[in-house]
Amino acid sequence: MVELNFKKPYVEPIAPNQDAVRDAVNPLGGLQDISVAIRQSTEMLDKLRQANVYGDANTQFTSLSAETNTDFMNYTNSLDMRHTREAGEKINTYINNTLRKKYDNFISTIPNREVRQKFAMQKEHDLRSYQKQGLDIQIGAVTLAQVENANISTNFSADIVRNDPSNETHSRQIQSIENHINSLPLDPIKKQDFLNKAKENLHTNQIMGAYQKDPKIFDGFLTASYKNVSAPKDPTSISDVIDASGERELEVNLDVSKKIGLAGWDRLDDSKRRHLLEHLTNRDNAVNNKRKREFIGEAKALESLLDKGEIHPNAHKLTLERAMDVLGGEAGMELYDLIDFKLKSAPKVKEIKTMTTPEVETFLKEAGSKITELGVSPAYMVRYKNYHDHLAKVHKESMDLLRKDPVEWAVANAGMKPLRFDDLDTLGGDLAERVSILKGVDKKFGLKSSVFSKEDEGLFLKKLQNSNSHEFIKEMSRVWDGVNEADKDKIRYSYNKIDDPALSSLLVLTTNNDPTTKEVASSIAVGGKHRKDLVTKFKTEAKVDFKEFYAAKIRKRVNEIYSNGESNIDTTGKLLGEEKSAQVLELYILGEMHRSGDYSRKVDATIDKAMRAVLGGSPIPVNGCKLRPIRGMSVDEFQDTLHAYTSFILASKGWVGQAKLPETYGYANVGEGKFMLMFQRSPKLDDQGDTIILDMNDYPREVIDLMAKKRSEQRDRYLKLTESLLSNEAP
Repeated sequence: MVELNFKKPYVEPIAPNQDAVRDAVNPLGGLQDISVAIRQSTEMLDKLRQANVYGDANTQFTSLSAETNTDFMNYTNSLDMRHTREAGEKINTYINNTLRKKYDNFISTIPNREVRQKFAMQKEHDLRSYQKQGLDIQIGAVTLAQVENANISTNFSADIVRNDPSNETHSRQIQSIENHINSLPLDPIKKQDFLNKAKENLHTNQIMGAYQKDPKIFDGFLTASYKNVSAPKDPTSISDVIDASGERELEVNLDVSKKIGLAGWDRLDDSKRRHLLEHLTNRDNAVNNKRKREFIGEAKALESLLDKGEIHPNAHKLTLERAMDVLGGEAGMELYDLIDFKLKSAPKVKEIKTMTTPEVETFLKEAGSKITELGVSPAYMVRYKNYHDHLAKVHKESMDLLRKDPVEWAVANAGMKPLRFDDLDTLGGDLAERVSILKGVDKKFGLKSSVFSKEDEGLFLKKLQNSNSHEFIKEMSRVWDGVNEADKDKIRYSYNKIDDPALSSLLVLTTNNDPTTKEVASSIAVGGKHRKDLVTKFKTEAKVDFKEFYAAKIRKRVNEIYSNGESNIDTTGKLLGEEKSAQVLELYILGEMHRSGDYSRKVDATIDKAMRAVLGGSPIPVNGCKLRPIRGMSVDEFQDTLHAYTSFILASKGWVGQAKLPETYGYANVGEGKFMLMFQRSPKLDDQGDTIILDMNDYPREVIDLMAKKRSEQRDRYLKLTESLLSNEAP
């Protein structure tokens, strides 16, 4: 039978070892369990929510704290901490107002009361921490101000000791700084350390002040040495003498232990003494080297002008004291003597380049006497002997340049300006200036110079090559027309001296206003500018080589003009006159072929025409010689000039009797308007053994005009006399 037990529930909780029938007996028990579980879950959720709120708030609070800390530091750094009481009040106000408000605004946004309470406590902790930092900052500012005041006082005391490095002043300032530092509210250890450093500062400054006032106090610890000393490359060069003198350096000796009665020195140990002396000597060495560099720079600037004979406006600054300071006693004195000698000789150095040989001999003799007077040592005398030789060398180089290129010499020494060929409109004025200067040079040195240098000739030729031939000739004709009559002889002479045959000939031709002459010049210019192309075209048209067909025949015809029983003699060291004339004839013939288009082989007729056009009229007999009048001169003018010039030369030689008569001599054509005086078919030599050359282009026009006038008057008198005789004989 089934046992009935009314004490058991109808339903038991479901369990793995029980079935559902029995569990379903008591449903109220399961509801109770669910309620408990819900309550527990709710509590857990509340805790999680609170924890989440705290976590979010803590993250934001941490960010706020970092931001607040930055703001606090920026604010305190912006305050003037010299007035700590006012700064402290501002810090407290900033903490209690600005920072507290920032925290309160954040805390008010936290949704959980307990979390708000926690961060409210953290806020108070942070604010108190800022208050503590503010107090520390004020304490540090006050302490720093006291330390700075002590440092300032120490520095003032150091300045006083440096300016007055006596032991009395040193002792007084030591006591003053001790009293000041002992009054500071510092840790005793820090206070003593600060005091030791302050005393060492005063010791050091006393030594520095004593060194500045009288370095000789420390002579026992220092040695002066000269490094890199050598013999000067040029004993007459100021800069070389300075460079060779080496570098003066002060060095500290090994033993610095000796006391010298200076309180600061006696209270420092050897290592600090040595370190301080090395610092002072290094500074002195640097200053000395700087002074020497400045001195060398000034000396080189001075010397570059002295070698030209000019004096630098700051020459007076190179004093004996500076020279001795830079180089030392003896070397400085000798250097100064060299500077002084060059300064006093500068005007003569400038003049020596323009002195004649007798003037230079006198000057060098005086310089030699100066050497003897000033010489204090063999080396000193050698130096001035070298300078004496240097002056002689300067003059020789100057005279060599004068003989080689008078124009370059005059530009360097006579203030003559270089010519400009880019604008021929200004050439006339420039040439007039040159003529004036070079006439003076020629007169002083007995020269016959051209107004064109070798460089000028090159620029002139380049101008021709880059110009239209007709325009160039027209412009040069205008230049000639604008030249003073007194300058024309010199310029015409210079035109003849130009080496290039084409340029020389056409410039000479521009001195003649005859239109036909200018056409001749144009043909020569065209032939010179296009020679290569025209020679090639002639070979193509005439089927023969121009050089083989024309050159030999031209030279044969020209030789007939020059020979006169003598071979050509080159008396100028330049191109032979015969060869130059032959080249000009070739250029004219080529230019005429280009102009006319006629490249035929009419060689004899062509050469005849060229000789008449280029060289002038037909040969005329003169004292048994055949001479061709130079272009631009009529037969009468040529004869007048040749006779007058010969008379002038013979009279200048001091010859007498038949030797001074022009009719005694013959002539040989040298070229370029020059004729050699001949006697019995040999060159006539003067008393110095030199040949006598008559340059028809350089003889003064006023003399020619005078001779022509006399010749005309004689002819008029002869005609009148003839007419008178004829009238008397009439029936």
